[in-house]
Amino acid sequence: MKPKIDALILKVSGNEMEGAVDEVAAELPVRLVLNGEPLVTLLCTPTELEELAVGFLLSEGLLHERSAIKKLSVSGTGPSIFIELAGLPRHWEKQFEKRTISSGCGKGITFTNYDRSKDRKLDTRGPVVSVSAIRELLKVFRNISTLYLETGGVHSAALSDGKDLLFFSEDIGRHNAVDKLIGKAFLK
Repeated sequence: MKPKIDALILKVSGNEMEGAVDEVAAELPVRLVLNGEPLVTLLCTPTELEELAVGFLLSEGLLHERSAIKKLSVSGTGPSIFIELAGLPRHWEKQFEKRTISSGCGKGITFTNYDRSKDRKLDTRGPVVSVSAIRELLKVFRNISTLYLETGGVHSAALSDGKDLLFFSEDIGRHNAVDKLIGKAFLK
């Protein structure tokens, strides 16, 4: 599946407007099927779909260990992502009966249980990265954001150790870009 498509657009230049064909980021509905049960349909750029599924399940609190992944595949023109996890609690589907509508664009839905997360403590001992290192990393980040450079319409996310960019992902949705990044790092 391609990350971009040709689309008819209106090109405005000064006071002139004309029809044109331009490359835009692709956005497709992708079904996530967990242990044989349809879980959610994600609208996303159709790349790094296995990473997206893993990152989504990590972010939603259903996946904690890599060894829990028994099977992971993408199939169909739809497409669908099939994942089998071991160790899911009985009646895990009940977690998905309560939805939280986020304040983000499009009123995104999350199944995260915020009652469980309110007691978490923030670890502030993280590494300190110099301003000059951040500037250098941003130069690399901008240069590898190829889909953004080609379409101007995607979000990018990267993970760094303070010296190098370790992982990078792009998607039309910002949360998807982060979930792909999380999934990619988790699977490596």
